[in-house]
Amino acid sequence: MMQRTASKLWRLTVAGLLVALLSLIFINPVYSQVDDSEQAMPTTIVVAAYEFPPFYSSRVPQHLLGLLLDTLNSKQVEYHFKIREVRPQDRYSAIMSGGCCDLMLFESMDWNWPTEVDYVWGDYLTSGSERLFALSHRIERGEVDFVVDGSRRVGGVIGYHYQFAGFETSAALLEQEYNLYGADNQRTALNMLLNERVDLAVLTDEYVRWLQLRKQPMIELVVGADAYDHSYRTRIIGKPDGSITMTDFERLMWSLYEDGTLASLFDDFGIQHDAFFGCKRGTFSC
Repeated sequence: MMQRTASKLWRLTVAGLLVALLSLIFINPVYSQVDDSEQAMPTTIVVAAYEFPPFYSSRVPQHLLGLLLDTLNSKQVEYHFKIREVRPQDRYSAIMSGGCCDLMLFESMDWNWPTEVDYVWGDYLTSGSERLFALSHRIERGEVDFVVDGSRRVGGVIGYHYQFAGFETSAALLEQEYNLYGADNQRTALNMLLNERVDLAVLTDEYVRWLQLRKQPMIELVVGADAYDHSYRTRIIGKPDGSITMTDFERLMWSLYEDGTLASLFDDFGIQHDAFFGCKRGTFSC
């Protein structure tokens, strides 16, 4: 009799343990599923950028690309976008297959992108232009004009493309053929002009308007040529095997366009009239 009672108690104890264990597995989230924080880990998307204000500059506290990516990060959890700065001349390899980055924004097909590489080009973003600038008082006195014939010192940016130079980027050739001296950014080129180290400087109209919007007094000392050197339309460009498809990225961008966020960002940097996003969808004529 005592043996049967002990055996029954043992069976009840084992059954109780099994019930307790099963309840832990199916009720306690620690055992029943992968941790929520692991499930929600976003895919990191690396966006290449080089000195091209107001779109991107490491020398200012705010730039359009940074605020745009911050906005995308705040509105969804699938992807996390971060910037990696590259030199202008290195941007082509940055988003080749096996390169360091997945995307670039505000880039033009006219800027010597290799045609043999299978880059993925996306929607248009903005239209823009660049032109020659000189000191106003030197133009008024007839000391300089806007002719680039090698007789005047010209300030530009290393890795930028200028139509008057046939979009050549070789620093040695530009100096020899066009008397053009390369700086590492547009602000330095502007300073070279203000200090009369060069006679002319090539600046983008977007950069100049941004300085005017920020009420930078030095920009009032220069005047631009009536005709621009060249105009361009910037687009999104992606790596063929990037961590995000162009379709998915354009979907995220389109949501910012539809709720007015994109227009507001462009307005903050003085390029609202240059906005071109949406033309592939019929909003603008391309």
